[in-house]
Amino acid sequence: DKTRVIPLAVDCLPPIPDRRGRTEPVRLLFLSRLHQKKGLPDLLCALSVLRQQGKCPLLTIAGEGEPDYVRDLERQVAEMDLGSQVRFTGFLQGGAKDEAFAEADVFILPSYQENFGVVVVEAMAACLPVIITREVALADDVSKAGAGLVIPTHSPGDLALAIAQLSVPSVRVQFGAAARLLVERQFSIAALGKSLVRL
Repeated sequence: DKTRVIPLAVDCLPPIPDRRGRTEPVRLLFLSRLHQKKGLPDLLCALSVLRQQGKCPLLTIAGEGEPDYVRDLERQVAEMDLGSQVRFTGFLQGGAKDEAFAEADVFILPSYQENFGVVVVEAMAACLPVIITREVALADDVSKAGAGLVIPTHSPGDLALAIAQLSVPSVRVQFGAAARLLVERQFSIAALGKSLVRL
């Protein structure tokens, strides 16, 4: 077998944000294209489940999509009475994107299919624990490294449980440190260079 796979790498590792002293509510970040395959309705349902349990995490949805679909998501937010917890920022890049990672406590991408997930690597580089589905290609790496939680698709209940688990600051610190280490070892420019040399 002469086939070798060398994963994509992030351009540079950002400074590690200081998240010490943060209190409830936990701040969640979804940053990706707004598309049906990304599982956003499941995420909104998970927030509704948590709200019924008296927990009110905040969710930032960053990205663009077809106007009709975005309006549909906004309608779902209103119907679930989640307007005080969910905000749409539109497309973010550069400093605004870095700031979104720094301000978040947990990154979530509940996709039904994701062939790699560069944004997941970017989030982990910012020391963020991640919640992703088994259909995200990075799922095995995240699970083995203890960098986040991997859940089934189409499962708002599992997603709600994962958010609740990562609402504990000490747990987030543990997963976040593992996430950063995973990127340094496998998805940094330095790791990419070593892989090319070995090849």
